[in-house]
Amino acid sequence: GDHVALEVGAEVRKPEQQQEMWVVPVNRAAAEEGEAEAEVEPEGVPVWFQVAVLSGRYWRTWIRNPVMMASELVQYIFTAVFVGLMYYRLNDVLGEGDFNRAACIWFSFAVLCFTPSYTAITNWAAERLLLKRELGQRLYGMTAYYLARYSVLLPFEIAQCLLFLAIMYFFAGFQASASGFFTFFAVLSMFQIISEGLGACCAVATKTPTSGVILLTFLLLFLLAFSGFLTVKIPIYFVWVQKTSYLTYAYSALVEREFSHITFRDKDTGEVVPGMDAFPESLKTGLTYAQNVGVLAAQLLGMEFIKLGTFHFAYRFNMM
Repeated sequence: GDHVALEVGAEVRKPEQQQEMWVVPVNRAAAEEGEAEAEVEPEGVPVWFQVAVLSGRYWRTWIRNPVMMASELVQYIFTAVFVGLMYYRLNDVLGEGDFNRAACIWFSFAVLCFTPSYTAITNWAAERLLLKRELGQRLYGMTAYYLARYSVLLPFEIAQCLLFLAIMYFFAGFQASASGFFTFFAVLSMFQIISEGLGACCAVATKTPTSGVILLTFLLLFLLAFSGFLTVKIPIYFVWVQKTSYLTYAYSALVEREFSHITFRDKDTGEVVPGMDAFPESLKTGLTYAQNVGVLAAQLLGMEFIKLGTFHFAYRFNMM
């Protein structure tokens, strides 16, 4: 009777307990010895199952920490209201409306490059030691961790971007159309995800959060400085920064999208000027709007591979 009860008890374990049993490495002896081998996937446990279990743990972490979730939302709401009120009800006066639109878009990019990237560094500082221990025990592989992490983080990031844009876009008074709004949403979402990836790479490549913040700050300052908004002409020795920066293509795409659908009015003559006639020369990339978005999408894909490679490199060479 006791034997049967034990068998039944094993069958009715809670899902979490069953999942924990599955992710325990088959080769216990090697795990307990803590051999410093390169990444080895746990034997007999498919990657999809590792991802499912880890994703569930990430979701529970967010749900059980409402303060962390609320702090993220407050950041985006505050900055959206601030930017929206700063450029409240953009006008169509030439020399004012065109500059303020370009400035508002640039300011939005500044918010969405600093906020997620610094958050990535902060979160990594809390995850690093736990991840190193569990990888050493071969509970799961680095690729499974990466897929699980971003299967949870990406929906949150996209939702935060939507919240930010829903406030800022209509407060500022950009073109009132569904196509305009969702174009902004798509470009800003890609930009935000790349920015988070940049922060994650800086965090993983450095030993301490302080070092990661310093490295990230220098990178972001370079990207923002040569986006085409702060300078009319880029020095020849910094052109390569502008050509490789994801901010260049995202910024040019959104400014062109807005300017191509509006007109401006000359305050002195009353003449109506097509929006693209006021498009700043410093923002022209030599590409069409669609090509700028395409380059940004390609950079997003490239960033995902860079992030995954950085995580593997850091673990393989004991940089965690």
